[in-house]
Amino acid sequence: MFRNSKHLLFLFVITIRFMRLIIAVILVLIFFQAFSQNQKQIDSVQNCLTLAKQDTTRIRLLIKLASIYYSLDLKKGEEYGDKALALSEKINSKRHIAESLHKLADIYYYQGKIDKSKKTYNEALKIFRILNDRKKIAGCYNDIGYVLREEGKYADAIDHYQSSLKTYEALNDIKGIARATLNIGVIFSDQNNNAKAIEYQEKVLELYKKIGDAASIANTYARLGNSYSSLKKSAVAIEYYNKSLELFKSVNHKRGIAVIYNNLAIMYNDMGENIKARDYYLDTLELQFAGANNPLYIVETGESPVSTIRELRPDKMPVGIHHQNESMPFTNNRIQLKKGDTVYVFSDGFFDQFGGSKGKKFSPNKFRELLFGFRDYPLDEQKKLLNTILDGWKDDIDQVDDILVVGVKI
Repeated sequence: MFRNSKHLLFLFVITIRFMRLIIAVILVLIFFQAFSQNQKQIDSVQNCLTLAKQDTTRIRLLIKLASIYYSLDLKKGEEYGDKALALSEKINSKRHIAESLHKLADIYYYQGKIDKSKKTYNEALKIFRILNDRKKIAGCYNDIGYVLREEGKYADAIDHYQSSLKTYEALNDIKGIARATLNIGVIFSDQNNNAKAIEYQEKVLELYKKIGDAASIANTYARLGNSYSSLKKSAVAIEYYNKSLELFKSVNHKRGIAVIYNNLAIMYNDMGENIKARDYYLDTLELQFAGANNPLYIVETGESPVSTIRELRPDKMPVGIHHQNESMPFTNNRIQLKKGDTVYVFSDGFFDQFGGSKGKKFSPNKFRELLFGFRDYPLDEQKKLLNTILDGWKDDIDQVDDILVVGVKI
């Protein structure tokens, strides 16, 4: 039961034109699917935590929850990190103390607590040195480099990345070598030394090719495109962007696809090739949505004289099963969006909530009718109405699941 769970209702108007408008919609959908996947993972880990008897098992699970939450709720992530650290200190386990500190340092970094993050990384590093855990030592050097870069201490950051690189090389850890090498290149990009950045990016590219990491290869092609774009070498930049796009498409990496479309559109626009820029803008007006267990609703009130609600039907499989069975891919639905349309994606928490005079579920049909009935209201008002209706419906009945509703008006 989720007695204290909050409703997450995101309803907002997007006024950015063309490409950026569609990128925002795609990223909202990506966030929605990531949220759904993470919530299922949280439920699973929390169940394991309830059943766990050994302190070391509980610590690992607490660190796992901190890791999941720091991409969703940093405060919650910090709470689980603190619990892991307290239990580690109670049983006087140096390894678990160091791992808890390392995770807390990650969270402090994303909270913007730079000094506290650096101090905590160094505390973890000191213990990992005592334990002679070279892989963890390399990771700490790398992470301290992030903090130093954030502080603008580029020379110190490079020193730490170099220490990380040497340790990963001694371990023959290709991914670690690539990560440290990439971060050195990022420093040169920050300093607008694009020629030097390209030198490091090309090294990274060869490393990722060696291990066949398609998404990382695509990301490195994109970085090379950015560097050549900064050097005003448009043709070379476009070549790398297209290579990146092809690979991102091959692994269905929607965030990567959206970013590359944006980069290409900007490139062609800056080159004065307005037709090509327009084509990329228009191509991305076809919203791609891979459904999981819930549909996507589109309320059309813009150009059409009669308001309608369209429903994109999902595949009947839970999020995540596609990774286990490549022979059962999600259907890739394509729709055309118009100015004035409103797109809604949501978890099943709202219509699965028990309540009302008979204590029954709200139901999907009633939820659909509710959204359609709100079509003439501004999104801020819709958000308030949904919260009011949900609170009134469940009254004193416990909330049975987390609730997420995302609305985007084109």
